[in-house]
Amino acid sequence: VVQVGRIRPGPHDRGIADPLGTEPEDRPLEHAADLVLVDARVEHPHRGLVSLDRDLCRAREQGNLGVALLQTGQLEEAITHFQKAAELKPNALASYNLGYALLQQGRVDDAIPHLQRALEIQPNSAQAHHDLGYALAQKGRLDDAITEFRKALSLKPDYPEASNNLADAVRLMERLAEPPAAATKP
Repeated sequence: VVQVGRIRPGPHDRGIADPLGTEPEDRPLEHAADLVLVDARVEHPHRGLVSLDRDLCRAREQGNLGVALLQTGQLEEAITHFQKAAELKPNALASYNLGYALLQQGRVDDAIPHLQRALEIQPNSAQAHHDLGYALAQKGRLDDAITEFRKALSLKPDYPEASNNLADAVRLMERLAEPPAAATKP
């Protein structure tokens, strides 16, 4: 295990909003606040009348419960609800939230594939790139972490956590590449 020094996760409340940064007209129909129920269909503000996807609604409900539990520090319970959300309707937000909660619990190996899955679905999330970079750095995969921090910064140039963690990872890589100091003879 490589000690990653000062590389730190971002703010601890980040699994709670829309970390993937989707705009209302681009979001999947999983944001119940944007919907008005009309019989068995819903009125979406940007798409008009659309069919209700019950699995997506249930997944969103599970995700919301997970977020509430995450906010109160109940990580194990939050993870259970995020897993249910991801099983009901796999999507970037469910994958990200599950990966983020696993990362907060210290389950880095379990978190990485979920963060990667979120980025497969939504590759333009600076936050998901940062958090994946953080997880990879925790595993000593500094080259990969540096790549993810750079992707985060390319998407969001004013991202202090990504900038700081990139600098720390580069310094650590340089330190690890230095030849060991020669032992001095007494």
